[in-house]
Amino acid sequence: IRVYSDLSNLSWIIGFYNSNLNELDTAKGYLFGGDATDLNSKFLINNNALYAQISLNYLLNFTSSINLRVEQNKTIYNSQGSNWGYPIAEVSDTINQKFLGFRFSTTYSLNKNLNIYSVLSRGYKIGGINQNPKLSYSNRFFDPEYNTNFEIGSKFRSNKFTLNITMFNMSRTDQQVQISSQQESGNPNSFTFYTSNATSGWNRGMEIDTKFFLNENINFYASLGLLKTYINEFIFAINETSSDTLGNREQAMSPPYNISLGINYLNDTGFFANLEFTKKDSYYFSDSHDQKNDSYQIINSNIGIKKKRFSFSI
Repeated sequence: IRVYSDLSNLSWIIGFYNSNLNELDTAKGYLFGGDATDLNSKFLINNNALYAQISLNYLLNFTSSINLRVEQNKTIYNSQGSNWGYPIAEVSDTINQKFLGFRFSTTYSLNKNLNIYSVLSRGYKIGGINQNPKLSYSNRFFDPEYNTNFEIGSKFRSNKFTLNITMFNMSRTDQQVQISSQQESGNPNSFTFYTSNATSGWNRGMEIDTKFFLNENINFYASLGLLKTYINEFIFAINETSSDTLGNREQAMSPPYNISLGINYLNDTGFFANLEFTKKDSYYFSDSHDQKNDSYQIINSNIGIKKKRFSFSI
């Protein structure tokens, strides 16, 4: 349900959102790497939210907007199953979560081609449930994550050239991380992956992307992403009786740089071609061990022809 008003220099929106999800899952076979042969689970998820936005145009070239969202999430979960005929302990629990998110942005138009903007926002990722039956109760559920982000940037547009530049600084609280551990002492088959929570961390970086149109048939494009991350030291429960200390380093799946360069060609007959070079720096695979992916580069090429009803490419 949404009500809105759009005037010459002021617009606003007020809305209410509701959803109710009832999901029943029945699975049989070689499940969770052999940890279960059948599993019956039930999710009841209720979500309610109130949201509002006010946008104001003033001083000719300034535009500001404020967004606010209040949300409540309730999840009821139940699962039971067996492994080769032996019952797996039933899991039944209820999660209640409340959230507050906001966004404040300001844009200044220097001219018809160039805008400068800034954004301060607070967002969240709801918590959830890890379904693997081997998990101990302490690792079964994970909490929400909260992010506070500030960014500034500019956007330039012309007939021949586009350029976007963004710099950002994000603070992460109760950060959701991907963990792997052995859940039962002396049983290496109980090694599993799941989502957990760290204490806090931050992401900082810059993104640049540009496109240049040489003519109607040829354009060049490039992008550069620079990223610096950190996850503070945290203690997590491996199982019900033991714990480990992790963190105090950069976050997993966070390469310090990404580079992309490319050229597109398309002529009036429908013939097209593309050549692209990408390069990505090394990064940790997981927050729970020191294995890293090596830096790598890829060259992609594509040629083909496109007509009204078909296309063919190599």
